[in-house]
Amino acid sequence: MPRERLERVNRSIRRRFDDIIEDAFHHACMTGDLDTAIELTELLERKLARWRQAHGTDSRQETPQLNAMREEIALRLQERGEEPG
Repeated sequence: MPRERLERVNRSIRRRFDDIIEDAFHHACMTGDLDTAIELTELLERKLARWRQAHGTDSRQETPQLNAMREEIALRLQERGEEPG
């Protein structure tokens, strides 16, 4: 398979994996499973950190998806009377 095509396929697979994590995160939030939502956010954070390490750069910005997940967790914790930690 040509390198360009393989890179395009890999990007697509990574994107779908991120979408699956995000879908599971939203399901956890809707069902009140905040612990799982936090763990899924941490999973996505670790995935992003590995990407940065593998590519030797910090140039990739935080994803809006990850920021939205963090904000949702903070809001849900606030609703429960807890502080984000």
